[in-house]
Amino acid sequence: MSDRPNIVFLLNDHQAYYRHGWDSGPKIQRPHFERLASEGVVFNRAYAACPLCGPARRTMLTGLFPHNHGKLKNDTNHPFDRETYLDILADGGYRNYYYGKWHAGPGTAYDHHCEGFSYPGYSNPYTKPEYHEYLKKRGLSPAAHLIERSFWPKELRPGFPSPMRVGKLYKCEMVQTTEHASGDTITPKETHEAFFLANLACDKLRELASSKDGRPFALRVDFWGPHQPYFPSQEFADMYNPEDILEYGNFGDDLKNKPEIYRFELNIPLNEEGRLIVPNPLPWSEWQKVLARAYASITMNDAAVAITQDFTTWGKFKFDNTREGLETLLRRAKTEMVKSGCRGVMFAIETGGHYWRNVAYFLDEQGIPFRFINQFTLKRRREGKDLNRRKNDYRDSEVAAQLLCTGEFTDTKLQHGAYAELRAAYNAYRRLIKERTRITNLVKGLLDGIFPEFTRVFKDPCGQTALSVLSICSIPTVIAQMTEEEFINTISVGHKGRLMKRKLRALHYAARTSIGIEAGAQSVSFEISFLVEKLQLIRRQVRIIDETLTGLVDNTEEGKYLLSIVGLNYISVAGLLAELGSFKQYRSAKQLIKMAGTNPTESESAGKRGSHTPMSKKGPSGIALLCLDCRYSYATI
Repeated sequence: MSDRPNIVFLLNDHQAYYRHGWDSGPKIQRPHFERLASEGVVFNRAYAACPLCGPARRTMLTGLFPHNHGKLKNDTNHPFDRETYLDILADGGYRNYYYGKWHAGPGTAYDHHCEGFSYPGYSNPYTKPEYHEYLKKRGLSPAAHLIERSFWPKELRPGFPSPMRVGKLYKCEMVQTTEHASGDTITPKETHEAFFLANLACDKLRELASSKDGRPFALRVDFWGPHQPYFPSQEFADMYNPEDILEYGNFGDDLKNKPEIYRFELNIPLNEEGRLIVPNPLPWSEWQKVLARAYASITMNDAAVAITQDFTTWGKFKFDNTREGLETLLRRAKTEMVKSGCRGVMFAIETGGHYWRNVAYFLDEQGIPFRFINQFTLKRRREGKDLNRRKNDYRDSEVAAQLLCTGEFTDTKLQHGAYAELRAAYNAYRRLIKERTRITNLVKGLLDGIFPEFTRVFKDPCGQTALSVLSICSIPTVIAQMTEEEFINTISVGHKGRLMKRKLRALHYAARTSIGIEAGAQSVSFEISFLVEKLQLIRRQVRIIDETLTGLVDNTEEGKYLLSIVGLNYISVAGLLAELGSFKQYRSAKQLIKMAGTNPTESESAGKRGSHTPMSKKGPSGIALLCLDCRYSYATI
């Protein structure tokens, strides 16, 4: 290995410093960049050499001010007549790798002894074959965005069509991905250019790690963002409430005694004949929405950077599902923290099986942070990375750690108090209903053999009169041997509630002409009577849990408000609160919409259904079923 250091250069584009949480308003979440900063040197008084992208990038490459390197404006092709640091590194024996935006002058990074992903000018990664190959390997569709605000006029210069329409889906397919717009990325975050570049860089880093080439390397990643367009995915958009962003001090500036260049403006609706309209034609409330998307874009870029911060496996061990075992887990974690020089620990917990609950509540009691890893996400990552599809506990823990590092986790809050009781009781309720349905279907199947006419008379074999018949005798030949009055009297003994005599007469008549199978009928009849006992027990248990759920709902803050909504009853409200927990843990209503699995956009694959909102498969299955049940209840009121 070389004694010269390897170099990794990560560059965000257009990340302004002013008012981004350092003096007031919400602090932008950049945990991974801040982690890098905490382990190194921070230059708090560093300034851009030029407020334009191209000249500033050339300065980073040459170490010279624009008036010395010659590139004074964007999109000019002043030749590289000064040496770049990439050339110097290559001459010194470094292997250079460059991934991302170039926009520093003529040519590409390839012209300066680099390998990687680089195209001339500003360019657009979403139109390149490498991007589509990346999507194909991961089974992803191209990035799609829901437009909230567009600042572009209807007609632009050639190569810059403007198909953006507010409230419509949009794909970045122009020559340059520099749309003056904001909105939400509705495809997975991995379809965003930042994650595309980070994955390319990580693939190369893994290759270099296993290489026997002793030469040092320099790897640079130039993200297109958080430069506009501001298209964060929903999980990052939900982190910022526009109303929390305080008004900028210069928002009402009339630009009096300012240079004329300050008034140059082409964005819509901010200009009139190329001059900035003063005062600002958009209220601050609209700028808050745009800035919230800008902040979210910065956080999404930070999450992409996390992919490049690889992890090391320090040790492997198992522990028992006991207090002693959990305490051993903490002691081992603290020991590894000291060895590795870490200042903290966070656990990644896969939510398959049931043991995770004990670990999660134990860590919660200790105040130790943890994140949940979806079992299906872990399976896809494991099989995507390992063609041999190895499956064991140690392998899964490594994959869970990778997902934690890349931000692919669920920041779920554990339920306590009435909400925890609601979740447990409602899960028991659902299991009972599921078991009741299973037994009912089994009874129907058995009756189709020995007494197929039974379900024609009694549509619901779980009704009280029907169960009384099935508990005593379900063989049609035995019923036919009795007179009609004898049959009714036999069923009435021990029956509770109203006896449906008219249906009993119809059943007696059907028994005399039944085509039921007599072979083995006695044993089948015994099995049906056993199943009837189970159904009657489940009915009593459901009644008890129903009363329990009612009392728990009344003990929650949200219960009375949800019950006031037409179509919701105690059971549906209990289900909602069991799945969602306390509403206080959510920052905005959009998070609840996301939990429900609704997709308030036009579905390209499923077609349009007028004004109806389609249901996606993204939300928890329990919430989706509740939404359908509530919709049915509302429709039948």
